[in-house]
Amino acid sequence: MPLESMTGFSCSKIFIDGNDISCEIRSVNSKFLDVKFKALDQSNIFEAFALNLAKKMFSRGNIEIKLSNFDRIAQKISINQTLLKSLRAELKGNQLLNQKLNFSDIKDIPGIFVIDSKPNRVSIIKRLINNAIHELKDARLLEGRALKRIILVKHKKLAKIRESISKMAPLLNKKRVQKLKKKFTKIHSFTNAEILSEASNHIIKHDISEELERISFHLNEVHKLLKKRHDHGKRLDILLQELLREMNTLSVKVDNIKIKKLAIDGRILIEELREQAQNIQ
Repeated sequence: MPLESMTGFSCSKIFIDGNDISCEIRSVNSKFLDVKFKALDQSNIFEAFALNLAKKMFSRGNIEIKLSNFDRIAQKISINQTLLKSLRAELKGNQLLNQKLNFSDIKDIPGIFVIDSKPNRVSIIKRLINNAIHELKDARLLEGRALKRIILVKHKKLAKIRESISKMAPLLNKKRVQKLKKKFTKIHSFTNAEILSEASNHIIKHDISEELERISFHLNEVHKLLKKRHDHGKRLDILLQELLREMNTLSVKVDNIKIKKLAIDGRILIEELREQAQNIQ
């Protein structure tokens, strides 16, 4: 499955009975899938169809589906006789029905009114909704491709930063030993063994080889993830959190200005990637 953004917009229109009927869909970021359906007639028969199709097509995102002008189509409104009979029987059985039921008594009962469209109108409106949802899918995939290009560019830059730091690290340790030897040789009370021991402790304290290995691993995992055929957003966010943690630890450990600057650049890139990951399904 290609990378898919959670943000997108689509609008599909059709002309029926002299009216422009439209289905407009907006999609924004969300940790979960939340689909809402809006229409002037909240009891219309298309809500279940729209919600079920959207849940099949998407796994994350806050999606709002709006059907406009549907109420202008010629429709037949009737009373649900089965529900009305059941209501009468229930009221009579509980000795609550002492007079005729008026419109005001039943108007607010859910499902009491049945709104029927002509069969061909139903299929046309469903096709309208289907087109709008598929157009939204295309829009999210299009933005997902753009996001993937951005992520790959930043991923490449991060890999170069990691490689540069890795090349500089051995020389850094060598300079630390030289610096400590020079410092301690001025103090005659230290033996060579003590100097080497102190140098070893200092190197261990500031060693970044473990962080470099983890950064390399997480970068490889990000690259593999982008090739897999499933949703990427949550997993990518976790990997970037781990990358940021390792880069933060590395920047704290090093005392070399050049490496510290590279680590800061890496942190900025990872933060930018995390912002992009928030948009991915």
